[in-house]
Amino acid sequence: MNCCGGNRKLPQPDSHTRKFSKVTIQVPTVEPVTEDSPKEEIKAVLDFAFEVEEALSPLASLSHNESNKLPSWKQMGFSSAKEARESLASSKVESRNKFIPSNSMTSLTISEPSMTEEDRISRQQAESDFEAFKKSAVQGTVFQKLGRNGKFQKREVRLTRDGSAIRWKGRILKPGGSITVVPLAQVRQVTVGMSTGALRDCKTLTAEDEARLLSLVLPSRTVDLFAPDPKVAEVWRRGLQLSVANLSDQPASEHEKFLRMQWAIADKDCSGSLDKNEVVRLANLLNVSGISAKVAEQKINEVDKNGDGELQFEEFEEFMRLLQRRDDVASLYNKYKPQSHDCMTVEDFHHFLQQDQHDTVPPQPQALLSLVAELEGGMSSNSTLISETGFAKWLDSSANGIRLEHCEREITDDMKQPLSHYWINSSHNTYLTGDQLRGKSSVDAYRSALQQGCRCVELDCWDGENGQPIIYHGHTLTSKISFEDVISVIHDSSFYGSCQYPVILSIEMHCSLPQQEKMAEICERILGQTIQLLPDGVDGLDELPSPEELKNKILIKGKRLKQGAEEGEAVSEEEDEGAEEEAHADNQEEEKTPPPAPLQSSASKFSFAGIRGTPKVKKINIHPKWSRLVYLDSIHFKGFGSPAFANQMSSFAESKMGKLSQSVTPFRRHSGVQLARVYPAGFRVDSTNYDPTPAWAAGAQLVALNFQTGDRGMWLNHCKFANNGGCGYLLKPKYLTGAASSPDRIELTVEVLSGQKLPKPGRATKGEVIDPFVVVEI
Repeated sequence: MNCCGGNRKLPQPDSHTRKFSKVTIQVPTVEPVTEDSPKEEIKAVLDFAFEVEEALSPLASLSHNESNKLPSWKQMGFSSAKEARESLASSKVESRNKFIPSNSMTSLTISEPSMTEEDRISRQQAESDFEAFKKSAVQGTVFQKLGRNGKFQKREVRLTRDGSAIRWKGRILKPGGSITVVPLAQVRQVTVGMSTGALRDCKTLTAEDEARLLSLVLPSRTVDLFAPDPKVAEVWRRGLQLSVANLSDQPASEHEKFLRMQWAIADKDCSGSLDKNEVVRLANLLNVSGISAKVAEQKINEVDKNGDGELQFEEFEEFMRLLQRRDDVASLYNKYKPQSHDCMTVEDFHHFLQQDQHDTVPPQPQALLSLVAELEGGMSSNSTLISETGFAKWLDSSANGIRLEHCEREITDDMKQPLSHYWINSSHNTYLTGDQLRGKSSVDAYRSALQQGCRCVELDCWDGENGQPIIYHGHTLTSKISFEDVISVIHDSSFYGSCQYPVILSIEMHCSLPQQEKMAEICERILGQTIQLLPDGVDGLDELPSPEELKNKILIKGKRLKQGAEEGEAVSEEEDEGAEEEAHADNQEEEKTPPPAPLQSSASKFSFAGIRGTPKVKKINIHPKWSRLVYLDSIHFKGFGSPAFANQMSSFAESKMGKLSQSVTPFRRHSGVQLARVYPAGFRVDSTNYDPTPAWAAGAQLVALNFQTGDRGMWLNHCKFANNGGCGYLLKPKYLTGAASSPDRIELTVEVLSGQKLPKPGRATKGEVIDPFVVVEI
C-alpha cells in the first residue's frame, strides 16, 4: 500500500481513473474489550484499531461481511472511527503482541483502490516538488511586492523553517529594517493573476504579466507579489497552497499563533533558533520583564535539549511557561495530584473537571487520553500523566474558554428551519475600505467579508461608462469599481469550509434599464445555477426555505416586478441609506425655519421624519430580466400586519429600528416570517458601527455593519457569529421565531479569579503593567 508520510495534501487520482487490486491484512480476533478490561489491553486493541483505520482510509468500498470483521468502535467506547483515530493518535503501545498474540490474527481480503502508473508518477512528482519548494523557500526568493501606494518594491520573501509563516524585510539592500511576518494560518486563499482589486487598479501591469502574479488573501487584506518569472510564481502557488492545507490539519491556539509570529520576527537571520540574548529580548517584548541573567540562563539550560545554547520554537515555548509559572496554578495542581506521585493522572484530571470546573459532562476517558497527549506535546513518555506545565497549558487553552470550542468548529444548530428563524452575518456598503464620503472602494472588501463568514453583502449599483454598471457610494467622492469584477469575486469566495449556506446580495438599484439588463446578463453568465430563482408564475412564498435547502445558493435581494408587469414599470423603492440621511436632516430642522432644498439625491431615494409622518416614497423602473433574478423582494414597510409574502422584506435605519423594536410582540411576529435588515445611520460618515444587540434582541435577522471598522460593534458581531462553525447563520431562540411566548431567564454569577497577558498602556514595549483597568462584560 503506497502511502505518503506526514499530513501533505497531494493530488489524488480522479475517481473515474481508479483501478482496484486485492490486498490482505491481519485483523485481531480477540474478545471485544469492555470498560472492565485491563487498561493496557484496551489501549493495545484500540492502538491496533487505529492502525487498521489508517490502512483502510483510502478504500473505495467494503462489503457488509468484510466490514463486520473490523474492530467495533462502539464496543470500544467510541462513537465513530474518526473519534478513535483522533483519540489514539498519540497513544501507541509498544507491547501490543502481549495482548494480541500472532495466533489470534485472521486474514481479511479487501479491495484497495490502486493508482495507475501515471497517477503514481504524478503523486511522486508532487511530493518531490513540495520538498524542493520548502528547501528553496526557506532560502528566500526576491519578489516585487505591491505596496499601499500602488508601486512595486523588491522584497526577499522567505518561508520560516517550521513552515508556519512567510516573512520579508522592509529594506532588502540595507541593514536593519522592520520584518513583516504573515502567518499562513491566516491565509484564506492563494490566487494567481489579477485576482485582487489592488492588482486590477495597478496601471503598470499588462495581460502578459498575469502568469507572474501571486496573491495571498487574508481576512482583511491581500499580499500581492510579482514573481521573477511564471515558473517561480507557479512553484510558490502550489507550495503555499500545500503549506496552508497542512496547517489547517494542525489547529493551534491563538496564543501559539501569536507566539509563532513574534518568534519569526525575532529570528532575524532565519536560522530557526534564537540565542540567549535574543531569547531574553523576546521575553521582555512579551511582557516577561525583570529577568536576571542568572535566572534566564538557568531556565534556558533546563529546556535546551541538545545543549547548543540556542532554543528552537518548542523549547522557547517551554521556556516561557517556566517563566510564567503561577503559584495559584501550582496550588490547584497539587490539590488534585496525589502526594505520592510527581504528576497528575487522567483520573485526577477527570476529578478536577467535575469538582472545580463543575463540568457536568466531562470528556470521555478516550477523549481525555487524546487531550493529555496534546497537552504534553510528546514530551512525556507516559501519556496517561499530566505535568504541571501541561495543566497550565490546558487552563490557558481554547478548550477551557468561555465559548464551547466545538461550537467554533462544527455546525451545532438545526439548519432545516425557515430562513427567517436565523440571525445572518451581514455587511453594510461592503465595497468600502474607509469612510462613507471619500473612502476607497475595493473588490477585495467583498472577499474579505465573505471569508470572515459574512452571508449578506451590499452592492450599490450605478450606471457606468461604456454600458458597464459600477458600484460606489452615490453622490460622494468614493472610488468606483466594476460590478462584473465584484460578481466574479463573490462567485469565487462565497462557499468554503463550513460556509456553505446561502449568500444574499443586497442590491441598491440606481441603474438605467439598459444597464439593469447588463447586470442580469453578468449574473447569469458568472453565477449561473447558483442563483436561486422563484418558481415560474409565482409572485411570492408563504414560507422561506431553510439554509440547508439553499446550500451553495445566491439569493438576490432587490426590487421585483409583479407577474404580468410591463417592461420598465415603476415600483416603490424601499428605505435605504439615502432615505435615512434625508430623515436625519428633517429631524434636525423640524422645529426651525424650513431648510434649503437638499442636494440632488438618487431617483430611488425617499425621506421620512423619523418614524412619524408620511414617508416620501419614490419610484424606480425595473427591467423584467433583472426582476426575474430577484428572490427576496424589497418592499416599503407599511406597518405590522400588512399582507406580505414571506420572501418580501424591508430595511430599517438604526434609529427607526430602535423605535420599531419598542413594539416587541408585533416585531417578533413580523420577523418570525419575513426578513428584516437594519443598516447604520446616515450620519456615520466615518464608518463607525452601532450596537447590534438591540436589533438582534428584537428579532432582526440582517443587522448590517461596517466590516472595515474594528470597533465594539464589529467585535460583538465577530464573537456572536464565531459560533455554529462560523457558518454565518445562527438559529434564533424559540421566542423570536414564534415557537415560545417568552424567553427563558437565567442568573449568572461571575467570579474573576485571575488575569494574565495584560497589555501595557498605549501598546508600549517598555515599562511594567501596573494597576491595570479591566472590564468584564456578559
